[in-house]
Amino acid sequence: MNVVLGAYTHVGNKRTRNEDAILALRARGEVLIAVADGLGGLAHGAAASNHALRRVRVAALDCEHESVVSCVVAALEIANEELVRIAEGDPTKALGTTFVGVVLADSSFTVLNIGDSRAYLARDGALRQLTEDHSVVAEKVRVGIMSAEEAAASPERNQVTRCLGVDPAFDLDVLRAEPLKAGDRILTCSDGLHGPVPAAGIQEILASAGLPLQAARDLVRAALTAGAPDNVSVSMAFVG
Repeated sequence: MNVVLGAYTHVGNKRTRNEDAILALRARGEVLIAVADGLGGLAHGAAASNHALRRVRVAALDCEHESVVSCVVAALEIANEELVRIAEGDPTKALGTTFVGVVLADSSFTVLNIGDSRAYLARDGALRQLTEDHSVVAEKVRVGIMSAEEAAASPERNQVTRCLGVDPAFDLDVLRAEPLKAGDRILTCSDGLHGPVPAAGIQEILASAGLPLQAARDLVRAALTAGAPDNVSVSMAFVG
């Protein structure tokens, strides 16, 4: 499996600090791409996102007897416990972050997600969202009391219903492994990308870019052109 990686992050047009973190690495012949988006409404969003990805990075690289997916899940559970413990008894120390990651192994990939950061698969000219948002507006769209257009404009659009660091009950989505195909382009991103840039725009950039780092920069540039009210982060893998 020939896989080329690329990742890029930007503070955006309106924020003064970047609370996102990105990761793209190879471990035990497998590949991991990930994005974590620290919750700006809490005291230490940047610390939370970076702590989670540090845990994940070390676990993936040190993983010996289990699959990389299992090691990443275990690392996220530990990170959640640590972040919750830091804030116990002192709300001013609250830390929270989303996480989305994709592990590519042999001829398949597995997606892990908590929060509203997303993973997409671009294949055969079509773009498919692989993750389900854990957010207030996404829940309302799913039960039919809000349209996707209303959700995009709602003041509740940044409120997540699940994340790392807030609830001791760890509730991570681990999606069934799917087959990989030559030509696949897999993207993980924060809502700073998928908020201002429509799916059609994301698909067009993924289809036209020759290398993932070029695609990452072009996607961030598209978000900045569209206003980029939030941090913008992408991590991706192109499969040859």
